[in-house]
Amino acid sequence: MAHSGTVKRWKGSFGFIAPDEGGDDIFVHQTVIKLEGFRSLVAEEKVSYDLETDDAGKSKAINLAGPDGGPLKGLWKDDETPLTGTVARWRTDKGFGFIKPDTEGEDIFVHRSVISAQEDAEPGLTQGEKVEYTVTEENGRTKAGKVTGVFGRPVKGEPKQEGGGDTRGAPIGGRGAPGAPGGYAAPAYGGGYGGNPGYGYGPSAGYGGGGGYAGQRYSPYGRGPAGYGGKGDGRY
Repeated sequence: MAHSGTVKRWKGSFGFIAPDEGGDDIFVHQTVIKLEGFRSLVAEEKVSYDLETDDAGKSKAINLAGPDGGPLKGLWKDDETPLTGTVARWRTDKGFGFIKPDTEGEDIFVHRSVISAQEDAEPGLTQGEKVEYTVTEENGRTKAGKVTGVFGRPVKGEPKQEGGGDTRGAPIGGRGAPGAPGGYAAPAYGGGYGGNPGYGYGPSAGYGGGGGYAGQRYSPYGRGPAGYGGKGDGRY
């Protein structure tokens, strides 16, 4: 490879590279990336490439690969060595799941907060999806510390929530967010109706919009006085 640089930005199927030797940013299209499956780049990723001049006299990258012509690393840093596995199960409503390692061993717990997803999506996984991950220890238990798709690419993720925001589970000990004016979210985990001015929402039996109803009917984990004016508080 004759040139090297850093991915400056990436949008959809194309992006731009800041050359190490300086000068104007170099255009790159996903069709020239040496990568199996879904081809994309990640901002700040180090790459190597050849240059080609188009009919308009502008330079563009071709034959793009990782540093020194090697594999692309995506979101992984030089000091990180990811493991590989397959999503064994995923609970969208809870925001967590388990990864079955490609090597022998127990399934690895993964929470949505450590998943790197595409910009237009919420962090989430799909059963059967191939992933790369690192592990960490917490309270004597092993869990995923960082999760990406294959080749360090962001995972596809899940559609972003509209209206009242994300109603999926927060880590244990979380609290529901305040109700947004006029907002609405299905009371899957609590949030109850907000009396002023809209519907409450949140992954726990959270506050209604300034005096909502947060009784046991809408969150089995909530607590607080029943009836209007109460506010719930819970573990999930």
